[in-house]
Amino acid sequence: MSTTPRTVGVIGLGTMGAPVAGHLVAAGHDVVVLQHSLHRAEGARAVDDPRHMAGQADVVVLLVPGAPEIDRLLPHLAEGAAQRDGERGDAVVAISSTVSPDDVARWHREYPHLVLVDAPVSGGQAGAQRGDLSIMVGGADHAVAPVLDVLAACGRPVHLGPLGAGQVAKACNQLICAAQIVALSEASVVAERAGLDLAELLDLMQDGYAGSVVMADKTPKLVAHDYTVSARAGFLHKDVSAYLDAARATGTASVLGAPLRDAAQQLVEAGLGEQDSAVFQQWIAERALDR
Repeated sequence: MSTTPRTVGVIGLGTMGAPVAGHLVAAGHDVVVLQHSLHRAEGARAVDDPRHMAGQADVVVLLVPGAPEIDRLLPHLAEGAAQRDGERGDAVVAISSTVSPDDVARWHREYPHLVLVDAPVSGGQAGAQRGDLSIMVGGADHAVAPVLDVLAACGRPVHLGPLGAGQVAKACNQLICAAQIVALSEASVVAERAGLDLAELLDLMQDGYAGSVVMADKTPKLVAHDYTVSARAGFLHKDVSAYLDAARATGTASVLGAPLRDAAQQLVEAGLGEQDSAVFQQWIAERALDR
């Protein structure tokens, strides 16, 4: 758990951000959120805009959907950070959204006076609610220290390298998760069509070599054909695209990246992107069989 009470801003109080804010409040931090989000963060206090948040907070955690939202926020955060009292030190902006490492590098060039750390999280809505997220952190040592301290309230933050390292780590994580989700969805269609009891099959498989956290999380949804959102399917396209950026940057010819990205794109084009990622089951079941 965190040992130093700090003023922490949180922007993006969705399925991940709301429980993160709750854990920060419970850890004794002074949590600041935007006025329109105050109803989602019991125990927090409100500010009018991101500029005021950056003027007050020691750390600002961004848990918005992606790069477009961050592009809109950073000019205001940079303005607020520039107006801080010098004795209070810098405000550190922790990018906990999943974005491309290229985006992080671009923001570092565009906002050289803004202290950035990338700290994407993994563990899904359930992990956020439990407070046991895996948090992949990249940045300079002096910038990372307060982020590690703050985010310890929400899980296990680990400093993996320089700025951008957290997003590379998350991209690798998301490739593996995407592959598991699509494989589980396809296997569930085949099993049901072959007359197997899907609940019994997945329960059995969970105890074998194929068992995983993803399987445990998605099994109830696949069995019930319940695509109520906990992790939006459309995000897989963004996440795997970020992985492909990282693969290209390292000179790696990806085997799975492009097919997974294309599958996610087709699912979005089919109008299913706003549902849970388990909806790959439906998308696969509705595809025409090539003979």
